[in-house]
Amino acid sequence: MTKQDPTESSNNLSSHLKWTSALGIASIFAIGGLIYGVFVTSLGFYWDDWPVVWVYNAFGSPGVAAYFAGQRPAYGWVIAHVAQMLGIAPVGWKPNSKFCDRVLSFPSGDLQSRASSTAKNLRP
Repeated sequence: MTKQDPTESSNNLSSHLKWTSALGIASIFAIGGLIYGVFVTSLGFYWDDWPVVWVYNAFGSPGVAAYFAGQRPAYGWVIAHVAQMLGIAPVGWKPNSKFCDRVLSFPSGDLQSRASSTAKNLRP
């Protein structure tokens, strides 16, 4: 009877868990895509999308950039330029808007968390 090396069995278990986790995550995305993908064409604008749609239709891309200039200038610039390519339709608008929200808000969220942790360290 041969003894099995303990590091070999832990490596096998580790690779099995990685494979199982990746398969589980891929399955969740696939099922979600099948369930919600059917309804992509029936997406509409949400209440907070309408002002931006109106500004784009009334003033064009420069108007959208000016609309966001005070609060979120990078978001306004991106939306103004991407709207020229995709147009204002819910199917292109929602993914673009959500992507920009997540990507462009990451640096500010990181700065906010750093500022709050610094403020906590300064308290007596």
